[in-house]
Amino acid sequence: MEVVVNRKGFEKFIRAIDKAGVSSEIEITKNEMKSVVVDAGHVFMIKGKLACMGKSNNIVIGTDTSKILKLLKLIKGETLTLKIDKSKLWLNDNVGIGLMDVSNDKIKEPELNLNVLAETDLSELHNIIKTGMNISDYCRFIAKDGKLIVEIEGDVDIIKFELGKAQGEGKALYSLDILDTLLKGHNNTGKLEFATDKPLKVSIDEGDFKVEYLLAPRIED
Repeated sequence: MEVVVNRKGFEKFIRAIDKAGVSSEIEITKNEMKSVVVDAGHVFMIKGKLACMGKSNNIVIGTDTSKILKLLKLIKGETLTLKIDKSKLWLNDNVGIGLMDVSNDKIKEPELNLNVLAETDLSELHNIIKTGMNISDYCRFIAKDGKLIVEIEGDVDIIKFELGKAQGEGKALYSLDILDTLLKGHNNTGKLEFATDKPLKVSIDEGDFKVEYLLAPRIED
């Protein structure tokens, strides 16, 4: 099979699902490739999608995303042709990457009722998260009175910023270290959804490339 993708979009797609730190399975159709991965500790889930063009039936491949990112540096140009044979994923006929076995187990996506919805500048949020790691391991998202607030509290220090408008009310605590990993490389606007003591869902739409991150909360005492 053979599909053509935007090279930068493909790199963003692979980089996003690689954040789980596990081998990934990618489903490829003639119009889209997608992947759902969960980290080894089952703390967060990543759903990535990338538009593509090709003539093929659906296929699922197992890949080492870290290796793809390293070898992709050799490939130039705006578009990238992906070819798949029995044992390799080929990048522009120049680089062949060995495929991995595919599991028959499908990842179950949780059904969630998240009543808080907000949009925020992910670059600004990431900067607060990275800075907050100097004083704490967790941050609290608060939606109240139509405002989205992020609060990071250490033993003696505190950081508190309003990040925009929010619909609904709720609060929950999340890992700064994991948020730092998930937000890395995203400088645009993202949609945040959460509820009191429920997972945080971060949705990012960059046109051809789309990704959703779902992060479990830390339940407060």
